[in-house]
Amino acid sequence: MSKLTVSHEYVYTQIRQNIRLGKYESGSKLSENKLAKEFNCSRVPVREAFLRLQQEGLVTIYPQSGTYVRTYTLEDYRNAIEIRAYLESLAVSLVIERDVSVDSLEREYLMMQQVIESPEFDLHLFGEHHYNFHRQLVILSGNSLLLEIYDRLHFHAIQQIFFRPMTREELLLTHQEHRMLIDYIINKDSQGPQFAVRHLWDRKRATLAQLETEQQGFAYPPVSESTVI
Repeated sequence: MSKLTVSHEYVYTQIRQNIRLGKYESGSKLSENKLAKEFNCSRVPVREAFLRLQQEGLVTIYPQSGTYVRTYTLEDYRNAIEIRAYLESLAVSLVIERDVSVDSLEREYLMMQQVIESPEFDLHLFGEHHYNFHRQLVILSGNSLLLEIYDRLHFHAIQQIFFRPMTREELLLTHQEHRMLIDYIINKDSQGPQFAVRHLWDRKRATLAQLETEQQGFAYPPVSESTVI
């Protein structure tokens, strides 16, 4: 691949995926020169990718020092989960009130189902559809400010906290809850917003407590084939 054919989008996508899969560890420094050599491109697309990744909360750029994979603390995760649960609960309320089509939720649900049923479970692909499902809830709310706040809090960047070893039974139960959430909305059930909070927060509370007990300085774990969102 010649340097002229390597786009900023390609470099950005590759670095982003490598961070999320743990190839570039939390807190590690990312070298423009090394990455330019790795992707056979100039430093310009790498620098542009860094700026975009900083906006997404995946890296931190320190002047006169360099670019580092961002480190999140256990408290960061706890705060994010709490806020996300109630933002999405509000979104569910608004979606029910607006009586809009949930076709986009159905599509993401079916995509997750396909990944689950695939002979080779693709964790990264499942995670993308899982995030897209929840973000669609916010989009369907029709509240642009709510979506702006949701995106500004970088939930996509820190969703690694949802990666943890799960049995197939636990995975299927989580996915079943996605189906239930869609049905709450379709049926205009007033319990839908409360169910959204339980889905996003109650179960994660136990996970956070366990992590807090196991380690003092928490940084998100790299993703392995034995973990799911």
